[in-house]
Amino acid sequence: MGRIAKAISGIVLGTSLALGGCVSNSGNANESTDIFFSENKQVKQYMKEGFNWLDSWECVQKGISLERAKSYSGVYKKYSLGARDIEELSSKNIPADVAGKLLGLGYNCYQSVGVLEKGLEGEQIEEGAKFAKYVFGGEYISILVKNKIPLEYFLKQKEMMSVLFMPEVYNSELKNSQLIKKSTREVYGDRIRLVKFSELEIKTEKDVGIPQDLFKAILLNSNSPRIAYEERFRTAVLNEGRRIGINDEKIKSDSAKEAVLDAAKIVRNRIDYLDVDHDKDFIRIFGKYLPHDRYFELGMGDCDKYAALTTAIFQIFKEMNPRLNNVYLSGGTSFGGILDFHEWNSVIVLENDKINVSHIDPTRFYSKKLIETQDGYINSKNFLSSFYTSVENYKGSLP
Repeated sequence: MGRIAKAISGIVLGTSLALGGCVSNSGNANESTDIFFSENKQVKQYMKEGFNWLDSWECVQKGISLERAKSYSGVYKKYSLGARDIEELSSKNIPADVAGKLLGLGYNCYQSVGVLEKGLEGEQIEEGAKFAKYVFGGEYISILVKNKIPLEYFLKQKEMMSVLFMPEVYNSELKNSQLIKKSTREVYGDRIRLVKFSELEIKTEKDVGIPQDLFKAILLNSNSPRIAYEERFRTAVLNEGRRIGINDEKIKSDSAKEAVLDAAKIVRNRIDYLDVDHDKDFIRIFGKYLPHDRYFELGMGDCDKYAALTTAIFQIFKEMNPRLNNVYLSGGTSFGGILDFHEWNSVIVLENDKINVSHIDPTRFYSKKLIETQDGYINSKNFLSSFYTSVENYKGSLP
């Protein structure tokens, strides 16, 4: 209960997130959570308006005025929103009636904020609603709508490629990471090496392209990050980095190995280990299977959250640093790992004549300050066949 109480008292992070704050280490872990909430007079005012005790407390800590919260009480009750949703709607000045219309069309709150931020309106919003039950975030919906991707095409291709690349493929105008319409076996054969991360040499080269089957396997990995509020997460990540000496200039100039380590350092500094999928107190208060940026906000997570957040942060770095073009992070149980009740990352480095693969463990980096994945999790003896099993499990081809 101690860490949960700390997280609750630290939910002020919701407002300090954009400033790079972290979960507070203050708070009396011995206090009953329910008493802690119910005895607060401000909290009681929000509870009288129909907000549950956790959302009431979060509204107070996030600085959402009672009047402002009341304006969203109708959609809060009708669509089971939370304080985080109200904060987002309020901070973006999205009126309750507008939010209600989008929620009524089938968007969730994450998506509603995203499509409005991306400038969708009128018929575009109605068109985007067709994708709402298939796509996680509003940013992705706006990409599909603005690029006029037909729903039928999306449904056919959604299991084979990321929405981020779909417009480029659809329009046959691949720009940055050129998809090679050959298999990994055809391009690289047996020139795929397992290398310890400490011994990994990553050359800075122009984009060498990526075989289509490997591309799909990386993007469709079961532990791919799910980010609800992309811009807010990016701001929080960069601010957390600055707080520990990883500023924007460092990110832009990092070598690939430095960037991987810096992503893991931000996760290590931000996230305290807790088995959030099974801890009864955590689930009772915050819920289960949350978006990964929510775990980052709360400052708690288990191994798959460490791995997914490291991947997500490295992706932010890739957008800022062209030296990282040929380096990909994915789930560790794929690409030469052994299926186990643990999750870590594989680091995949493409060169013209070979692929180097390393495995890193952000959870171990947190607990023991060691970045290398333990040998027992890696299929060293049958690495090549294990790697290709992961790649070739993803059926179908890109157009």
